[in-house]
Amino acid sequence: MKHLFFSRHGLLLLALLAGGHFSALAQGGVGIGTKVADVSAALDIVSSSKGMLVPRMTSAARKAIASPATSLLVFQTDAPAGFYYNAGRPTAPAWT
Repeated sequence: MKHLFFSRHGLLLLALLAGGHFSALAQGGVGIGTKVADVSAALDIVSSSKGMLVPRMTSAARKAIASPATSLLVFQTDAPAGFYYNAGRPTAPAWT
């Protein structure tokens, strides 16, 4: 009799169990710098000495994003530099 973990069925069972564990973890928020993410956040970053960088691009690169999601956030590096988000729809972006 083969050992459970060395048979084809055993490897499949192990992969299914591991996959179930990771999908269960993905249901809550993700925390960086904290053991428990805030329940209202998909991503909770905690730090007292570092910030967060969002994608940085030129105006042309920002406008070239295909179907930008509503609320997509980027930092535009050329004039007028600053944070821009899509207040419109993916099919009709309204960068603010």
